[in-house]
Amino acid sequence: ICTEFEQIYYNKYGKQIELSHSMLIHLAGGRISKSQSNAQCSWLTDQEADVVLNYIIEMGDCGFPLNHHQLKEHVDKICHAQLGAQFPETGVGINLTHHF
Repeated sequence: ICTEFEQIYYNKYGKQIELSHSMLIHLAGGRISKSQSNAQCSWLTDQEADVVLNYIIEMGDCGFPLNHHQLKEHVDKICHAQLGAQFPETGVGINLTHHF
């Protein structure tokens, strides 16, 4: 099946891709993808992440790009407002801002 779809994709887009046979078997068996698993562990919902992204863009367009510390502060406030005591005092991890 993977080989057939690789050929279909190549014929349509002219670009060679490689699909994993084992991943297809796992996904067909109900396993979730790595990106879906990571999304389930996120402090932010998809909608909240969109708000953060729009804020980053808006501030950059106004000539005030956020640094990592400022971005972390804003994300921490959003998460604390949504999760209350469930959200750790230390806030989100230091690597979260690199994903934006």
